Amino acid sequence: MQVDEILIIKHDDISYGIATSAIEQIRHVPDLTPLVLSPKEIIGLSAMGGSIRTVLDVNLLLGIDAVDHQSSLSRMLTLTDAHAHMALLISEVVESIVIDQEKIEYIDAPEDAIVAIYRHHGDIVQVFELERLFKDVMLKSYERSDIKENTKELNSYIDKSDTSSQRYLLFKMADERYALKIDFLREIINMPETFTELAGSRDEIEGMIQLRDELLVVADLRRSYGFDEKLSEKNRILVTQYGGKYIGLIIDEILDIRDFLASQVDGLPENFKDKKLSGLIHSDEQLIAVIGEEILAEMVTANEKLLVGDEMDVEDGESAIALEVVIFKIGEEEYAIDIEEVSSIIDALPITQVPDSPELIDGIINIRGQVVAVSSLHKRLNAPFNDEEELKIIVCENAKERMGFRVDSVSDVMGIHADAIRAEEDRGELVTDILHLDEGVRLVLLLNMERLFNSEKVLV
Repeated sequence: MQVDEILIIKHDDISYGIATSAIEQIRHVPDLTPLVLSPKEIIGLSAMGGSIRTVLDVNLLLGIDAVDHQSSLSRMLTLTDAHAHMALLISEVVESIVIDQEKIEYIDAPEDAIVAIYRHHGDIVQVFELERLFKDVMLKSYERSDIKENTKELNSYIDKSDTSSQRYLLFKMADERYALKIDFLREIINMPETFTELAGSRDEIEGMIQLRDELLVVADLRRSYGFDEKLSEKNRILVTQYGGKYIGLIIDEILDIRDFLASQVDGLPENFKDKKLSGLIHSDEQLIAVIGEEILAEMVTANEKLLVGDEMDVEDGESAIALEVVIFKIGEEEYAIDIEEVSSIIDALPITQVPDSPELIDGIINIRGQVVAVSSLHKRLNAPFNDEEELKIIVCENAKERMGFRVDSVSDVMGIHADAIRAEEDRGELVTDILHLDEGVRLVLLLNMERLFNSEKVLV
């Protein structure tokens, strides 16, 4: 091969060169989404130009100290042609030069990434070749889930129609965002004070708890993914279901419930189909990792002898699941909204006040390009309001409009059995029923969103 022009990059006092024909752009380092269980050279993924790029640390590929991506000198090189789905993180860009062929010495060593040595102003530049550099960590490009209609591994959890959408629960482990299809979620519960240990169980199993009249095996999903297990009041257990079996998964924090189009969900490269991610969601310039059906199937299969089956749901009489709700707090009181009426749950955003708006309308916010009016349920329910707290906004919608409601915190998403729903004569204008949870110890007021939307006090 002959190299005609190179970009010189540097780490400490070592200079390297890469053919400029392989480089698309030189960019500042964007936010990266780490890819769990990947080779150390792959430091993350980045959404650029409508596609996902695998970002590799060129220093680690060359066997030297990792790039400090927080440095003001570090840059990202996006690549072209066969490597257009990849990008290189480098320590410093020096300059681009045209090669004087009399000063370059080509090296015939097929196993080495360095293919030439070039002398430039008293400096020795080691020129590397991409195919050799990537040979041990080569990844295929990410493929849209709607391109391969016959991809068996994706059919199980992604709808291929661009116009269709699927609802996901978004949550955090460490500083990373993950998504779980709401179809796999039975409910969300608070962490108990203790667990009953299970001798001889797998490492990720935390233990067993009693959930109403049944015993539920709980696994720490953070441990399974190699994250620290930090105790916090925001920790939750996701009670998930797969193949008629139930298992609890401990996560750090609930973030949101959102609908995503099928076109926003990408499958992973062939190399990662046996890893602990099923796909990636594009959202607001961020990438969210999907915990999919195959991961749940593996956890259920591995612990099948310990798990409770369909008997957790009694399907006859008054004990059947009647509705699923989002439970939240305003002051010291707990309230619930039917999950079918909830569009999303987001962190509180700055609110723009609107002159001459109704008293109960706090203002408007912009959510992904849509203007949504925000009402404070504190005012509507005569509860104290503290804007210094980390409030949430529950965005609800009916057939005609959307509205956001500020609440203090969101605590649970759960299925409610029919015999836990009690009609109360003095429930008031906005409360339809009272939910008797935890054997009647916990009372939650179920709000009627139609009355909230149609209330003249709110919408005049």
